[in-house]
Amino acid sequence: MRSLHFSYFNTVNVPLTFCKVYEAMGHSGRLLTLYKHRGNMPEDICLNKQLFDPWWLREIRRRREAEAQRRIAEQAAHGVTYEYKPAGALEAAWVALRDEWRAPEFSGLARQYGLYGFDIYHFHGGIDFFRDSRWVKKLRAIGKPIVCHYHGPDIRGRGIVRAVDEASSLNLTSEFDLLSLHPNLKYLALPYDCSSLPRAASPGARIRIIHAPSNPAAKGTHLIEPVLKRLSRERDIEYAILTGVSRDTVLAEKARSHIAIEQIGNFGGTGYGVNSLETLAMCIPTVTEFTPEYASFLADHPFVLATGDTLHDVLLRLIDDKEYRTAAGARGRPWVQEHHSYARVWETMLGYMRESMPAVARRLAGGGATE
Repeated sequence: MRSLHFSYFNTVNVPLTFCKVYEAMGHSGRLLTLYKHRGNMPEDICLNKQLFDPWWLREIRRRREAEAQRRIAEQAAHGVTYEYKPAGALEAAWVALRDEWRAPEFSGLARQYGLYGFDIYHFHGGIDFFRDSRWVKKLRAIGKPIVCHYHGPDIRGRGIVRAVDEASSLNLTSEFDLLSLHPNLKYLALPYDCSSLPRAASPGARIRIIHAPSNPAAKGTHLIEPVLKRLSRERDIEYAILTGVSRDTVLAEKARSHIAIEQIGNFGGTGYGVNSLETLAMCIPTVTEFTPEYASFLADHPFVLATGDTLHDVLLRLIDDKEYRTAAGARGRPWVQEHHSYARVWETMLGYMRESMPAVARRLAGGGATE
């Protein structure tokens, strides 16, 4: 089967990795993105089209996102999923105008890439090329199966897009906290191929700690950096905080490190992402914070857990105890291989599809057909 994945950008390479999962299982996967990720992630069909929203609209959305955080939690407590709506008449008029302006371009793209001719569609972020969801609506009308992948900020800060949500037969997420914000989400581990990532090169004698957040505010960098500064005074260590740099640069810096920190605090959900899968696969002990519920959900995980109150002592033990540090790092790669392999993720996704789109699941289970 031929799958098409759509995302505004290749979010930390996750959408393109799902294309590779399809390919590994004998099918076809293509990714259509509007613009490049700032981390210079690989691309497939990239249109290089920024949204060019005016400054006043970006400010409206920034303020609305802060309010949405409160309303999302309140509505979820009553079993209601927060829904995106334009923040007033100005935004509604702007996005409607933008949709009409982009319509002729999309018609050309549809002809060029056969955007209505794929067998299954994955919408990452639960959003269409158009804000009025006209592409999704047409796909639904002609009977195309649709899957939505939610990655965090889409539900936490924007809310679902009603027309896309209604058209989707399966909703997936790798963010544990989102399960409480949408009644029909299924948890799916991020796919990751360890074979393409070597273990870290033998680092130098001086302990080096790395923290490479894609979003410093969400990852608690403001809590992590003071602890690292304190430790650098107490021990002969060095640390690096990297953000907004290319993936190749980040991987090279990780390969020189002894300890990694994913996040501290709950500013956008606790847990881990591709950032941690890389360090775990490189046998680098990785520190993060989980909610108690998430720690129970991932009972056999290899992470070293910490909070803002315990981070200093947790890192100090990793610095001072080489045997403990080595053992913590050694658990990472086998766990990633077991839980995040393409085959494991594929089987889990097929299981969900057997419940919600059985005919599609039967075709996908056959494999070897890229019609």
